[in-house]
Amino acid sequence: SQYQAISNGVLLETTEVDKNRKWQFNMDIPMSSYLIAMVVGNYEVAKKMSASQKQMELYYYPEDLQKIEPTYRHTIKMFDFLEQEIGIEYPWKVYKQIPVKDFLYSGMENTTATIYSDQFVVDDIAFNDGNYVTVNAHEMAHQWFGNLVTETSGKHHWLQEGFATYYSMLAEQEIYGEDHYYMTLFENAESLIAQTKAGRGTALLDPNASSLTFYQHGAWALHALRGEIGDADFKLSVRTYLKQYAGRNVTTDDFLKIVSNTSGKDMSEFKNRWLTNTQFPSAEALQLLRKSNFMEQYFQLAARSISSFDESFNSYKETLKSPVNELLVEEMISQLVLHKKNDRIIELYKEAAATGNVKVRQAIALSLQNYDPALDKLLRTMLNDQSYLTRESALFLLWQGNPMDRPSVLRNAKESWNSMSPSLEMAWNALALNSSDFKNNERYDFLQGISKFTSPEYSPQTRTAAFDYLINLDAMGTQNYRDLIDACFHHSWRFYKNSRDIFEALYKKDESRVLIDRILSTMPDDEQKRIRDLFKV
Repeated sequence: SQYQAISNGVLLETTEVDKNRKWQFNMDIPMSSYLIAMVVGNYEVAKKMSASQKQMELYYYPEDLQKIEPTYRHTIKMFDFLEQEIGIEYPWKVYKQIPVKDFLYSGMENTTATIYSDQFVVDDIAFNDGNYVTVNAHEMAHQWFGNLVTETSGKHHWLQEGFATYYSMLAEQEIYGEDHYYMTLFENAESLIAQTKAGRGTALLDPNASSLTFYQHGAWALHALRGEIGDADFKLSVRTYLKQYAGRNVTTDDFLKIVSNTSGKDMSEFKNRWLTNTQFPSAEALQLLRKSNFMEQYFQLAARSISSFDESFNSYKETLKSPVNELLVEEMISQLVLHKKNDRIIELYKEAAATGNVKVRQAIALSLQNYDPALDKLLRTMLNDQSYLTRESALFLLWQGNPMDRPSVLRNAKESWNSMSPSLEMAWNALALNSSDFKNNERYDFLQGISKFTSPEYSPQTRTAAFDYLINLDAMGTQNYRDLIDACFHHSWRFYKNSRDIFEALYKKDESRVLIDRILSTMPDDEQKRIRDLFKV
């Protein structure tokens, strides 16, 4: 009874049964069985209302009250946009979003009850390093594409993933602008072209196609279709498709027939080029990209990567003229590392940083490979940027470049921070352990500051980083080994595979093997046997 239960549809009632609680939900429209979800845990909920008066339930852990806004930022705006863009009102009465610890995927679009990984629960600073916006928009779009209408089989999987990817891109365009939309298209095209060149290209209608094909190629097909038949016919086709097949299963031909009837165009050539072709149509994609003035500017700047710095300098200066486009500046920054450092490059870095753009400053910090005294003042200001990634990179560079002043660099930085991400905290402690002038009791605290992150309490990404730090420091303790053994049986295959690789590498070392065997000997016989059988040790 102390837990909150969440499932699809409207909550009808909760009733107390002894020390337990019974929750009853109702779905008033038929739904696909794979979209049933039940979540049980210690949750609070923030309730909002969309423009169409649909109830939004945004769940969070009680300790994350201050993270509600950055975690769910833009949610209502994207929901309202999708209803308007799609032209079909959200079909259900409520939409819930629930974070889940160690979730296998980024998100899952269960009807009316999206589940997502709690790695996307972020504060204001972490929002700039990685956030829920894209996953949020994608799972939200699935409520129409996949949930309201569902593919008949895997052959038509793009009707779900391609559509959800495309409409999430449109939702992000509403927030970040058209340039962001085209940049996403371009980056997706680069990945798809690389897949084709590697001989791994598959048709969209191949049930064994890759995720890249279903998602990104599918979105590209819709972008191309919209350009081919025009906005009005595209929107009408989608509305007709959703109305006609609501609550039913669909095929690609069902959709194309509606498009053909609406636009009066034969879809055979489109189907051959975009849906059954195993090669991504890169020439057509380039033509579509060139319709964007921004992309033309980007291509011209990108071409400078093979020019000398003297030939490129004027283009770089033009890029920094107001109003600054952060995407173009980020491309410029990526090119600066290709040239030998000089005073003009230093000035370009400073000028770019002076824009105050968080992403631009982050790009500078992440691109710098070595400390430069000419950038010392800039790096010190970056220690308090609204990005943990920027802070971590700037801290390392300053620590690297000031060997006689390392303790004060570390102390001053930490004193100025109100919060740290796990990655930044581990980096700070690792640098402190590699600095002189700290006392032994302080060094013990620094080691504990890393060691605690191997615990199952933390995310797989954080735990993996902590194992790496401790192994490099030759500082794995008994509890860390226990946590590693636990990780070897985690439900996430990527995490348990990596953890098993770490375990096997450590077991080959004499000192580690002695400690591992000692730990195993204290475990129940069945657990010990499971581990020894798995690793043949």
